[in-house]
Amino acid sequence: MKKFLFQEFGMKNLKELTYFFGIQVMRDHNKGTISLGYPKYIREILKSFDMDNCKPIVTPLKANSKLYKPFTTKTP
Repeated sequence: MKKFLFQEFGMKNLKELTYFFGIQVMRDHNKGTISLGYPKYIREILKSFDMDNCKPIVTPLKANSKLYKPFTTKTP
């Protein structure tokens, strides 16, 4: 399949993808995972607001938490 695609579309085999349209691509071959992130973009935003030396903190929300809209009753 790869050979066909190379012939059909004139592709080149470059090094492993690390950035794509400003998105960082991190691949863990052992775990079989791919992660995407915006660290460069985030640093640029922090710098533009003169916050590039601020101390990071963890988000107080547990990882993989599901968010739900609160139940409310409407009165006419």
